[in-house]
Amino acid sequence: MTTHRSERVRVLAVTADPSFASSCERHLGDHDHLTVTTAETVGEAIERLAGDSGVDCIVSDHDLPDTDGLAFLEAVRTQAPMLPFVLFTSEGTEEMASHAISADVTEYLIKGRHDDQWDRLATLVVDAVDYHRSRQDLFDPETRATTLLDAANDMITVVRDGHCEYVNATGLDLLALDDRTQAAGHPIESWLSPPDGGDLAASLATVQSGDQPVEQFETTLTTSEDRELSVEVTATRVHWSDGPATVLVVRDIDDRRADEQMLRQFRRAVEAAGHAIYMTDPDGTITYVNPAFEEMTGYDSDDVLGKTPAVLSSGTMSEEYYEDLWSTITSGDVWEEEIRDRRQSGALYYAHQTIAPLTDDDGEVVSYVAIQNDTTEQRRRESQLRQYEHAIEGASELIAAVDHDYQFLFANESYRQFHGMDPESVTETRLIDLLAPEQFEAVEPYLDRGFEGETVQFRATRTRSGRSDHTFNVQYTPLTDESGTIQGLVATMRDVTEQVEREQQLASLDRLLRHNLHNALNVIRGRAEIIDARASKEVAELAAPIEDAVERLLTQANKEREIVELLTEPPTHATLDLTQIVTDLVAELEAEHADAEIAVDVDDGLQLTTAGEIERAIRELVENAVVHSDRDHPEVSVVGRQTGGSVEITVTDDGPGIPAREREVITEDSSIEPLLHSSGMGLWLVKRIVTAVDGTLQFDDAEPRGSVVTLVVPGGSLAE
Repeated sequence: MTTHRSERVRVLAVTADPSFASSCERHLGDHDHLTVTTAETVGEAIERLAGDSGVDCIVSDHDLPDTDGLAFLEAVRTQAPMLPFVLFTSEGTEEMASHAISADVTEYLIKGRHDDQWDRLATLVVDAVDYHRSRQDLFDPETRATTLLDAANDMITVVRDGHCEYVNATGLDLLALDDRTQAAGHPIESWLSPPDGGDLAASLATVQSGDQPVEQFETTLTTSEDRELSVEVTATRVHWSDGPATVLVVRDIDDRRADEQMLRQFRRAVEAAGHAIYMTDPDGTITYVNPAFEEMTGYDSDDVLGKTPAVLSSGTMSEEYYEDLWSTITSGDVWEEEIRDRRQSGALYYAHQTIAPLTDDDGEVVSYVAIQNDTTEQRRRESQLRQYEHAIEGASELIAAVDHDYQFLFANESYRQFHGMDPESVTETRLIDLLAPEQFEAVEPYLDRGFEGETVQFRATRTRSGRSDHTFNVQYTPLTDESGTIQGLVATMRDVTEQVEREQQLASLDRLLRHNLHNALNVIRGRAEIIDARASKEVAELAAPIEDAVERLLTQANKEREIVELLTEPPTHATLDLTQIVTDLVAELEAEHADAEIAVDVDDGLQLTTAGEIERAIRELVENAVVHSDRDHPEVSVVGRQTGGSVEITVTDDGPGIPAREREVITEDSSIEPLLHSSGMGLWLVKRIVTAVDGTLQFDDAEPRGSVVTLVVPGGSLAE
């Protein structure tokens, strides 16, 4: 049969996209001999094919509401095996193209790939229809149909009244059957499970009758070997052999379901990821952000979708940085660098950023995915760690740490130089091997206490061969991890060699002066007593002030001895029962001073781990309040409380008060000259003790007269 191009060509455009349908009608309708009608669904298209209007060519979109273009193509081939069919899709893959070719697609086109696509399509349609018309009498349609259907990638079976009349070669393989005779007359429900527990035969009957032109559902196919497969079924009405029937396109979707499950798992993983993740299209427009992105940047997804990552720009990165970034990812490589971006609040943040291009089967970039790990806090810690490292490394004190096996964790330069340690082998050295046996034996008890969680202070002398000895004030502090578990001990050693020498000199001078002073004062007191006994009454009265002065000087000398001992002896730490200490002290003073009234109000079980000299400070405060009172019946109160993280001992009296000049000396606002009596020296002693344990001493006036002295020391607890 010879055809002429002057004959009309009737094109059926199948698409649910109104703009694509309009474009088909407008652009193809402008060409001579082309008449275009449209259908929004496969069901509508099937009815058109079965009607009297006739269709010379189908142009179909791939994404359709009731099935896809490939299943539609395979259904068409059962009743119109040679009808020109053009699959027009917005995107394509090699797999999709291969599937379409197997189903004998006339042409497979991708939207927007060519500027003159409509002219190309019009020419293609006319040529294809002309070829079809010229050859349609040369082939038996049924033979042609079975040949084409056998080449299809999907199982295609024709069902009439619930029983199989035909199955293609792919279906035989899927069902594990040897030939079509095994399928002929077979109930379709023995292979396909009814979807959602319904009546499959009844559902297919509505399609066969034309009441329901197309039906698509997912179900399970059971092969002759009892293997179950997840399948997607598209059922359409067809005229087969001598009457109406239903053609089923059965697609194995086990792989697709696995892919979909993996995709769902991947999406859940991305949604739950702790790192910020965002995606862009090839032009860099943001198409997706995960919740961690919103939390990290402060931007809601609506704020950034449709924008570029420039919304995060801090303005601190160079143009070269972004040029290198785009050059890397557009060439198909992964970019991995640190970036400094800005949150919605305006705050800057650092992030380790990885950007990877995602490509299709043809290697074309379809999107970019970026992952940001916020490193702001890490950088701050690293900077702080470097500062600590510089401070420790440059410290004049000897600082080191060991683990439970006495293996060194680190040692600063001062420690290494003093002990002659190789910087490269610090962590390979053990303290027990570094120190001489007698030195390690001396510090081992303190190490044991430190590993039990106690902060330990002591004084040690280190002897080195051929070099002078050095004396150190040593502190062991437990080194704990985040859970509070002790991982080691940090040793801080302050060289006090020169201080010890001065203390020794001071102690020697003190002993010399006290010896000479006591001898001289005893001579003076002896002579004064002789004068008092032998002289006239008038002269004897002159001796009394001499005796009083001698007593005052001897008392001050004794105070001075205590101060020197405090300055020259290292403090001894212990856990003090302050409740018991105050109770015993008050009982002792009341026995010595029967006229005094001392009230006590101290928390039960009040304890304090600190220098033992604190007990001496408390005694000095209470004794001063009683002994130096100008009242016949002194009234004193002692209050002890645990307040926050400190212990407060408050002593209140009704005496003459502490002169302002002496307060200035004690608070170090003036020189020491005014401390001419023992009470002033006693308070100065208290001040030194309290300062040594990082405490404070406070003075107030009592009402209507007297003084309030408060001793505050860090720490303390109440015994259970």
